[in-house]
Amino acid sequence: MGAKFAPSYANLYMGWWEETHISADMRKSLRLYTRYIDDLLCVWKGDEMSFITFVQKLNQNELNLKFTSEYRSKTIEFLDVKLMVVDKEIQTTIFRKSCSGNTLLHATSCHPKNLVDGIPVGQFLRLRRNCSTNMKFQEQAEEMKERFLDRGYGRKIVDRAYQRARQTERRSLLSVNPMGEKKKKVKQGLLKKVPFVTRYSKQFYMVLDIVKKYIPILYADDDFHKILKGGVNSIPRRSHTLRDHLSPSMYRETNRGDQRNKGFLKVEGSHKCGSRRCITCQHMKISKEFKSTVTNTSFKIRDYINCNTSTVVYLITCLKCQKQYVGCTSRTLKRIREHLSQIKNPKTVEKSNITRHFSKCNGSDVAYFSVQGIEKVRLGSRGGNLAGLLAKRELFWIFYLHTRLQLGLNYEFDVTCFT
Repeated sequence: MGAKFAPSYANLYMGWWEETHISADMRKSLRLYTRYIDDLLCVWKGDEMSFITFVQKLNQNELNLKFTSEYRSKTIEFLDVKLMVVDKEIQTTIFRKSCSGNTLLHATSCHPKNLVDGIPVGQFLRLRRNCSTNMKFQEQAEEMKERFLDRGYGRKIVDRAYQRARQTERRSLLSVNPMGEKKKKVKQGLLKKVPFVTRYSKQFYMVLDIVKKYIPILYADDDFHKILKGGVNSIPRRSHTLRDHLSPSMYRETNRGDQRNKGFLKVEGSHKCGSRRCITCQHMKISKEFKSTVTNTSFKIRDYINCNTSTVVYLITCLKCQKQYVGCTSRTLKRIREHLSQIKNPKTVEKSNITRHFSKCNGSDVAYFSVQGIEKVRLGSRGGNLAGLLAKRELFWIFYLHTRLQLGLNYEFDVTCFT
């Protein structure tokens, strides 16, 4: 259906349409009317001509809604279920189109093991729920087994899932959320776990081992101890697929490598604005790259940045000891004047870690103060939260350039922008 909100929007629209456009007279012959988004299943009391007339009336609307229909007296398919009239009772089984392929997730796919092992369980329970007779369940289960084996699943896992479904009472599967109430009662007595969400990869379980090994360190802090009292719940996000790379949902604005959305300027690097009265220009380092003084790794500046550029991540370097600080501003880079005035003012020596450092390292001499704009932050064509993106890029460079204390001058850094 495209966007994530589309099914909800379609449900709301169709619900409104049903209330306002299906009259009481039109409902008289309906013995059953059910709908899943835009698929309808009806039991009609009357002949085929009266049903066709009913559908024609539905199609007489100004909303551009068009209904197609199938009328059968003995069998009919609805979604993945086939309904049949046998000896004056309705029986059900699984319905698969003749052109359907084997689209079950492959056993070697890059997904958590418990998710892969749970797919056969879910599929066989679906067969047990949708097949009204044991004979139909057995027929569909044999076909399902072969499809799982073709997708690389072990016979032991498949047989275990089949036996679990066969021994499950079908009536319990037909009730609404049969396990929900039991799980809710169990969870009421448990403390809330803190979710640890990360993208799944082959290293996922190694990451979990590292988290479990070092998380006791946080229990030493009173605040963290209260938050983490219930433990940590590790949740893997879907890993990137070939489709994400080859056919992304969002088009790329350019395919020319580093030539990103820079506007009309083709010059890259950190530059002075050229104003005679600009204080920031006196300390701006003109360059096309910047370097971490901890790792000696160099990075290319891929934007044109000067003192008048806004939404920028910048890098401050103490020229005496080579310690660095990463900051960001939604204003122009001229806000560097605030850092300079605080360094020179004796009353604000303890204002920040930068002022304290320059006071101790070089006696608050701003001649050792150097700044570079390292990244101009922009939103894509879809828009979004610019302040959040700016905070993410600042944090990215804090970690990549190793500017946290004691190696650098960054004291406060918040990772909540990634949650």
